[in-house]
Amino acid sequence: MENARLIASAAASPRRLPIVAVVGTTGVGKSQVAIDIACAIRDGVGPFSPSGHNPAAGTAPDTHWRPTSAEVISADSMQVYRGLPIATNKVTQEEARGIKHHLIDFMDLGHEYGVREFVDDAQRLIASMHARSTLPIIVGGTNYYVQSLLWEATLASESLLPHSGDEDADTPPNNREHTEDSRDPALLARVRLALDETDAEVPGEASPALAQAQARSRRLHALLAEVDPKMAATRHPNDERKIRRSLEVWLQTAHTHSSILSQQRATHESNSTLRYPTLLLWLHAPFTHLTPRLDARCETMVASGLVDEVRAVRAWERSAYPASGPAPDRTRGIFQAIGYKEFSAYLDAEEAGAGKDGEGTRKDTDKAEMDWLWGEGVEGVKLATRQYARRQIAWIKNKMAWKVLRHGGGGGGTEGGEGGGGGSGGGGGGEGGEGGGGGGEAGGVGGGVGRGDEDAAYVLDASDLSLWSDRVLQPALSLTHAFLHHLPLPSPTSIHPSSAALLSPSASSAPIADPGFETRTCPVCTERDGTPKVLVGRTAWEGHVKGRRHREGVRRAAGGGRRGRGRGLVGVGETVIMGNGTAETGVDVLFEMEQDE
Repeated sequence: MENARLIASAAASPRRLPIVAVVGTTGVGKSQVAIDIACAIRDGVGPFSPSGHNPAAGTAPDTHWRPTSAEVISADSMQVYRGLPIATNKVTQEEARGIKHHLIDFMDLGHEYGVREFVDDAQRLIASMHARSTLPIIVGGTNYYVQSLLWEATLASESLLPHSGDEDADTPPNNREHTEDSRDPALLARVRLALDETDAEVPGEASPALAQAQARSRRLHALLAEVDPKMAATRHPNDERKIRRSLEVWLQTAHTHSSILSQQRATHESNSTLRYPTLLLWLHAPFTHLTPRLDARCETMVASGLVDEVRAVRAWERSAYPASGPAPDRTRGIFQAIGYKEFSAYLDAEEAGAGKDGEGTRKDTDKAEMDWLWGEGVEGVKLATRQYARRQIAWIKNKMAWKVLRHGGGGGGTEGGEGGGGGSGGGGGGEGGEGGGGGGEAGGVGGGVGRGDEDAAYVLDASDLSLWSDRVLQPALSLTHAFLHHLPLPSPTSIHPSSAALLSPSASSAPIADPGFETRTCPVCTERDGTPKVLVGRTAWEGHVKGRRHREGVRRAAGGGRRGRGRGLVGVGETVIMGNGTAETGVDVLFEMEQDE
């Protein structure tokens, strides 16, 4: 009777029953850990065996809700689409080991599935699981989805602008004040006119649809640089969707996107509340360990048929969007899957060369060109994957993990858990700091033990695959068991020595305040339409200057014989006027090339 009452209460109040969230970068092993936890609960093994929980003598009978099974809810904006198992990295039937996975493989390619739909669907699934004594395990994926599900206020303060569900979807609240509009009427008119522009031909040009879209995006980017220079510095000139969103924010609110985000981050974070008692498990590996694993994974994806899946998407695109109709928005939905953009040049060339020998097969006279484009595609997939992983790490560190500790108290007593020093953990340690004055480690991430009925966050060391069982699997099982059984939880630093740093927010989590996220224009390389190559962020720049295309461009610019797409000689010390009007010298590019040789 007691268990039935608790289950009924769970359906009425989802906050009462727990969830586990497994987060981390792509390729770090999140799904494997989630499945291992679910199997242990289902099979009653490890700490979940009948002998695994021995309450101390004299304690009251255990009437807490206990799951008898577990299921996985995928928080991945790409895995919702049917098909494309390689491009979206879906778990196979064998890998799932009988554990049911939700919100995977159910959406047609032509539809969009936004964060609001995800949160609604996930909440319904969680209520159903709790009523069936089943533990929901959230696996992301798309960290914005995870964040929006965990915290009630994440979506509550948003404006009516649509979300795309990507890692950069910081749509602000509607902060339009009823004050006199001081914006320049001429600039307002120009922005409105530019946003109304569609895929009509660019005046004086007869360029293909992609070139038209890029030209339009660059015009919008130039307007954004006038309206909101800080935000423009973080947007790639070809990223039309994000540029449009920032301009629309300015139109609808009379405030710049960057100023609203700064205000939101300063005031909103402290008001959000976790929907469910949450155990957050962050699988972390230093990038030096992760990079070769990501590269190997990308090579396996390509060898397993990634390009065939991209071909299938392009075939569907031609069918769904005939040339006589409107062009698709390639900045949204399935077009954001890794591989689509990276192999577009190769597949464009492949399609352009097909059937030219009169026998229905591609001519081989341009094999060197095709090989080069193929290599560019592979390197592009690797670079995009590494960039995505870096964004995931930053998001988890600055927007999720430390907030779980702040709201809870488990895993170190950050808000008055056992050994936490009381209050908010002593001298400022309560928000994920390393202790703070007066509280020492007992008040911060490294403090004593917390209780299992509170929210907790832990970093698991996934850097060495040979130590997976000791550093990832066994800690994950033990922590989940203690959390569900309301047992004392250990200090995060006892699980991972770098927890104090990883579970503390950076001094500034806003990309607009980080010079490392600003755009840079390569003085050597160009896009296929001849426009200068623009990169956003230090990671993208460093990856570009080490890439084969840039290397060959520099060699060609310096008089070398290998093929490249350079715009001309850029010598050491030569001043180059960049796309934003600033002056740089060729020393940056050539010096980095020399260091990498």
